[in-house]
Amino acid sequence: MLEKRSQKEVALDFGNREAHVPTFNLAAHVNNSATLQQLLSLGVDLHSIERRKGLGEFVLRLDFKQNVKPYLMFLADQGISPDDFGKMITKNPLLFKEDLDDLQTRVEYLKSKRFSDEARQRILTHNPYWLMFSTRRIDRRLGYFQKEFYLSGHDLRLLATKEPRLITYNMEHIRKSVFTLREEMGFSPKELQSLIVRKPRLMMIPPDDIIERFSYVHNDMGLSHKQIVQCPELLASREFRLRERHEFLKLLGRAQYDPQKDLYISPSDVVQGNNFYFKNKMSTTPKSEDLLGESWIELSNTAAMAGIKSPDRITPLPFSNGEEYLRLLREAQRESNQSSRVVSLASSRRDTPRDSPKSPPNSPQSEQCPDDELRNVYINYWTKAGDKQNTDNGDWLQNWNRGTEEQPPKEWKFERSSDGDDDEKKKTTGYSIRLKRLGANSLFSREILYSLLVTNVLSLLLGAGFGLWLSKRGILLTRVVID
Repeated sequence: MLEKRSQKEVALDFGNREAHVPTFNLAAHVNNSATLQQLLSLGVDLHSIERRKGLGEFVLRLDFKQNVKPYLMFLADQGISPDDFGKMITKNPLLFKEDLDDLQTRVEYLKSKRFSDEARQRILTHNPYWLMFSTRRIDRRLGYFQKEFYLSGHDLRLLATKEPRLITYNMEHIRKSVFTLREEMGFSPKELQSLIVRKPRLMMIPPDDIIERFSYVHNDMGLSHKQIVQCPELLASREFRLRERHEFLKLLGRAQYDPQKDLYISPSDVVQGNNFYFKNKMSTTPKSEDLLGESWIELSNTAAMAGIKSPDRITPLPFSNGEEYLRLLREAQRESNQSSRVVSLASSRRDTPRDSPKSPPNSPQSEQCPDDELRNVYINYWTKAGDKQNTDNGDWLQNWNRGTEEQPPKEWKFERSSDGDDDEKKKTTGYSIRLKRLGANSLFSREILYSLLVTNVLSLLLGAGFGLWLSKRGILLTRVVID
């Protein structure tokens, strides 16, 4: 009777009884499991563990003192910080299934290969699956990378430390990536070696994505293999990100990646920082046009009217009145836009006022020089008696240049040179085949005509004889007529 009561009391006691019904996550067992509570205190993400098949049940059955604590002490002996325990257990909770002696052997192997303490800590922290691989398997993986890329011991240790996940990655994927970089992209063995050591993560990117990025960087941006090797982050960036920034540089007129030219943009600047940082850095750099300085004229009305020198201008304005100076500039611009007109020397001298101010030194001159119209005209320096004029005429020329009222002497004559007549004769002479000559004879001379007639007759006779000879031998094809 007492036993029946005790069983009834146990059946009705819901306080300390564990749940035996199916649960969807580990949250239902946290309150009753000391192991789960300790794992949560270490920073383990139970939600990430329970999403993988079978791992939730495996963790739930662990005893913290017997199955977890010895492994934590082992990791602490390797110099790993307790703050990293949660990340390592979250990534690889199956670590608790391995034998502690095997784990110690795998760590000793890294020491024998002269991996430093910091390198071993980084390898175990960033890739907890490393401890799941046997010593022989790790040795084969390291040997493959050393022979495939001709790596030295130092480079191999650097590669394994930079990207520990690469050593335990899928070998089939790695072989495809090597084939893509070497055969499809055309990197030489030396370039491939430098590329892998600098950016080992490229081997873990899907080959199709690498080809797409390389095609844009090499073909559209115009970067060579050498530049890509110096900045392997180009292949690690998304193609859309590269295209977006390259088009932005083209919009600014600064898409220039040749270090031998001006306004050089380093390829590393294209992949660094976020878009806000990149836009501000590229937009604040002055363009080449901004480096040319100011124009030759200062158009500030206040400075011009006051006669004050601007800080960028060394020489003062030629006029004290700024409005007059601006008016002259507008007149010079208006004259430069008009079509060029041919004027004579006398009319240009007569129409020009004496007291008109000169144009600015850099104003454009659109009028033609009157000397071009007098190219074929010469001045007769000889008098009617045949004597040459006195040198007094030279003084008159100087006076004529100074004033507009001076007139040339009456005995001077203006005649057109004979060169112009010869040019006109050459222009009027047309093209005629009768004027052409063949050697010393004309094209239609008797000798030429006789030779043409004789050669034509001989060629006709030779052709007829050759045709008869072929017909007798039956070489010629017979004509077939189909009714």
